[in-house]
Amino acid sequence: LLDLRVRPDAAGRVMHATITAVADQLASAADLAGGKVAQLPVVVVRNWAHEAGDGGAAELVMDRAMDLFP
Repeated sequence: LLDLRVRPDAAGRVMHATITAVADQLASAADLAGGKVAQLPVVVVRNWAHEAGDGGAAELVMDRAMDLFP
């Protein structure tokens, strides 16, 4: 997860709720690169600076109080 809260957006406004699931975005990009009908078994992602998280999949479960779409 990439926590962007308290950082400014492109217009300079402070973000309050943006936490990005980077692995999901990389998987989506790989799906687009590999294509559904091309049947490419592997897509290689290069030059991604990986940062280890604090926990496992439990990190992906958002606290209900922070959820904008309960």
